[in-house]
Amino acid sequence: MRVQDLLAAVRLMRGNYRAVYAVGLEGGALVPLHAAAIDNSISGVATVRTLISYQDILERPLYAEPLSSIVPCARAYYDLAELARMISPRPSVAVEPHDALRRPIKAALSDEAVVREILSGLHLRR
Repeated sequence: MRVQDLLAAVRLMRGNYRAVYAVGLEGGALVPLHAAAIDNSISGVATVRTLISYQDILERPLYAEPLSSIVPCARAYYDLAELARMISPRPSVAVEPHDALRRPIKAALSDEAVVREILSGLHLRR
């Protein structure tokens, strides 16, 4: 439902803009990633502080990721890296990804650096 809601909003925006990019934060970041994988109306996606892999959840007896981030049976067909590849050649960037325990994969960035990575990853800044 959230993916369809986002796609409806993007289609409305496309009438006013040449390109519409989606930036999602934490658990909400998986919505634009899925939406862009099934519909090319989204010009690019940036995920910020979100889960790096469904497989990581499956490999842990306990995890901290919200249940709303998980698509039932998804891992039988894809993982999150495959979704990012599916939207290619449109840009996709994962900024400050985390594991299933919500631990950062690499050191945290300043807010300004996060914005720079998003813009660079979406090819909106040189």
